[in-house]
This record gives sequence, C-alpha cells and structure tokens, in this order.
Amino acid sequence: MWATEGTYDARAPIEAVWSQYADVARWPRWAEDIVWASLDGPFQAGSSGRVRYRRTPSLRFTVVVVEAPRGYITEVPLLLARLTFDHRLTATEGGTRIAERISFSGPPAGLLGRIQGPRIKRSWPMAMARLDALAQDRAASV
Repeated sequence: MWATEGTYDARAPIEAVWSQYADVARWPRWAEDIVWASLDGPFQAGSSGRVRYRRTPSLRFTVVVVEAPRGYITEVPLLLARLTFDHRLTATEGGTRIAERISFSGPPAGLLGRIQGPRIKRSWPMAMARLDALAQDRAASV
C-alpha cells in the first residue's frame, strides 16, 4: 500500500465546502488534474460515475461512504490496484478543516505511488485552496 495524507484549514464553512465535494461535475473547477467527472445518480453510497484525469483514459469510480457534511470515500478500480480517496471535513471556529487521505492498494501500489505520488503531493494544496475559494464564493452568494 502507498498513501499520502494532508490537512488544509479552509475559511469557508463546512456546508459550503461539502456542496463543492458533493457536486461531482464541479470537481474539475478545483482539482486541475481532473478533466471531467460525472455521477450516475445521487451523491450517495453505492452510486458510481466516471472521471477523467489528465493523461489517462476515463475511469469508473464508486462512492463507497457518504457522511454529509463530514466526508466521503470514493474508490477507483485500476488494473490490479485500487485508488482510494478519503475526504474528511471538520467544522472549526474559522471555517473547515479538510483532511484527505489518498492511497493505492494492490500489487503495483508502491510503483504507482512512486510514479503518481509526487504529482499528487504537489497539486493537492493548490486544489484545496481553489476548493476553499469556490466554497467561500458560494457561501457569500447564499
């Protein structure tokens, strides 16, 4: 297994951050490595969709857990591996603490981590800053 974790203290309230997470079609607005994403059905455990990351074909993903507005887990099956995103939100006095754990499991996990890990670690803080900005804009407009 290979994993990386990070936390980001957003200024947006938890409900506004959650609304960005739960709107799958908007994921590319804050995650620059996502070209497009779609979900077949409501944002709930058991729903599946497709996502296309830069430099990859489109991939199927499944929403495994939803605990609105505290977090969710998605899994992307890969050839002999699985990519898991565990997103956790905690309301704070100043906004929301975003905690994410991204992991590869399966026989090629170590190799996938060495190949994709540096890009994931580099792009994650920027994605969280964009997510926060979009969530703040949404909170201000409500």
